[in-house]
Amino acid sequence: MGRWNGVGGKIEPGETITESVKREILEETGIEAKGYALRFAGQMVWEDDGKAVGGMYLFVAELAETIAIPDAAATREGVLAFKALDWILDAANTGVVDNVPYTLRHILPTDTPIEIKSVYKKNELTSITHKPLETTDILL
Repeated sequence: MGRWNGVGGKIEPGETITESVKREILEETGIEAKGYALRFAGQMVWEDDGKAVGGMYLFVAELAETIAIPDAAATREGVLAFKALDWILDAANTGVVDNVPYTLRHILPTDTPIEIKSVYKKNELTSITHKPLETTDILL
């Protein structure tokens, strides 16, 4: 069974990072760029069994008050369902991808970009840490 995760995807050839984020938001939610303010929040890197296995950029999109939150809907990527922050952050909630609550707790309250490192062993999250993002650390 799947677990709740944020909106995301891959950067297409020829796209800027920001263009990619806006395209993914539109594809996955139907919300156009004029409906939110976008903020770069940093990046996340993963390590699994001692090997670097990937990374992604982190952005926060604050919806305009005029945007109606869509009802839950089946999409090609799964069920799109906007959730209350309390639901996502609830420590007893096992229906959320394991690094999402930590990530949101650290990117929402600040405008300072950070780097989050998620370490896995046999696909189980064993540690997660963050530090200020240095411009020389940016993935691309």
